[in-house]
Amino acid sequence: MDVDQLQHEMKRAMRRLASGVAIITTCSGPSRFAMVATAVSSLSLDPPSLLICVNRAASILPILATGTPFCVNVLAAHHEDVARHCSTASGEVRFANGRWVRHVNGVPYLEDAQAAVFCMVDGGFDYGSHRIVIGRVSYLSVARDVSPLVHVDGRYVHANPAPAA
Repeated sequence: MDVDQLQHEMKRAMRRLASGVAIITTCSGPSRFAMVATAVSSLSLDPPSLLICVNRAASILPILATGTPFCVNVLAAHHEDVARHCSTASGEVRFANGRWVRHVNGVPYLEDAQAAVFCMVDGGFDYGSHRIVIGRVSYLSVARDVSPLVHVDGRYVHANPAPAA
């Protein structure tokens, strides 16, 4: 397979992998930054950590590169419009939809997210077009019910498991 065909087939293959949807948020002074992400994964429980993959062209990356705390806002099914808006808007306008508040550390987060996972940058490295950022978890807020927003085959779908016991 040549490189172009390999890239095309890779895209097709990954569209078959369902992923939870998150919005990564951070701030620099009064300025807030956000990006929609599906490349988020838990890394370790000892220490509690996760990783996010950020395109090196993303406006949020220079802020994360300074070691600024960030939040992984795991979206609920009812946040589809928030995800769509955030992925097409830029700058402060990304925060026009949703109930955004600030954590005690100043980082914006979605008040009614499935989970808000607050992290400190604890490392990272570049690979291809992306930077892999390791976040050490410092605080969590988790909703009682599970109703995640999922991305598969280029579209959003809703997973509706039974309510938590």
